[in-house]
Amino acid sequence: MKAAETRLAAVDPAPAMSASDASLADARRQVADARAANPMFRVAATWQRTPVEALTSEQFEQVKHWAVIALASATALATALAAVISTLPDRPSRPSKLARAARAMIAARRKTLRRINDQTRVEYRDRPRFIYVPTDAEGRVLNPDTRR
Repeated sequence: MKAAETRLAAVDPAPAMSASDASLADARRQVADARAANPMFRVAATWQRTPVEALTSEQFEQVKHWAVIALASATALATALAAVISTLPDRPSRPSKLARAARAMIAARRKTLRRINDQTRVEYRDRPRFIYVPTDAEGRVLNPDTRR
């Protein structure tokens, strides 16, 4: 027993681990801060519903896998749409019939509103009924067949 005690006394004491523990904790804190600042880690943590510090490498790789698939699909769709759009025939230089009709209707209404200031006059004949007769400002009936 005495021999064992002498050999134990001859061994150097264990190094102080407080410095290495502090540096290890500091390194872990820096890694956690870097993960929290990384958008991909934040997305992965949100997707996995875990804190960024508790996110495992397997969880992150799974999210990265699906993110790469989604990005590749979006790129493929965008390039396919660009190819389809680029091969479409050119549009005719004339506007469509519907567009021309709408413009003509708007122009006609604008002209009508600016030029005619009519009043409504009701006339009764054999049986009472309402008849719209456009008149000018003095009450004269406007003849739709003649233009001024």
